[in-house]
Amino acid sequence: MRFLLIFVVVISFTVLCCDGRDKRYKSNREILQEQNLLESFSKSIRYIPEAYIKTSNDTILSNGYRVKIESYTDMENSYLKTSFKNNIQHINYYRQIKSIIKISKQNIDILTMPVTKDNLIAKNRSLSKTLENKIIKGIWLDEYNSNIQNKIIIDILFYEPETKNTVYCSLSFDEEGQLLINDKLKEIS
Repeated sequence: MRFLLIFVVVISFTVLCCDGRDKRYKSNREILQEQNLLESFSKSIRYIPEAYIKTSNDTILSNGYRVKIESYTDMENSYLKTSFKNNIQHINYYRQIKSIIKISKQNIDILTMPVTKDNLIAKNRSLSKTLENKIIKGIWLDEYNSNIQNKIIIDILFYEPETKNTVYCSLSFDEEGQLLINDKLKEIS
């Protein structure tokens, strides 16, 4: 009986002493620092898009051209954008989009070319300042103008994440596969 009474007193004393009084006047930040958990609760990391995406578009035009555009998410390269809100560091990785354009006319291959922001800047240095913080949002074939002008016209839309500033660019390919980049980029708001 004595042993049971001593055991109950020790257990009740232990429970009453562990009521969190020592943490009462500490901020959440101080408590997390003591437990080495501050970094995991003060960062929010997102990847956009979260998963691998691949699209393919195969078009045969009435003027004899066949254009195949394959676009996919580059899982290794991304554009980093950080911001602070409510004492939380938001880290967003916007993954780049890569595309491959294949052009043929009457079953004769004319061109196979990868299209990335870096490739376009390498071909035309004047684009570097305009496309500095932007990534590819979409790439598509301008079917109407391609049929009328008898050359392939590819439109590309670049945008700056979180600000939504967009720039529109146009690529033209002739019958030999020579590339002409439209220097007059259009900013769309």
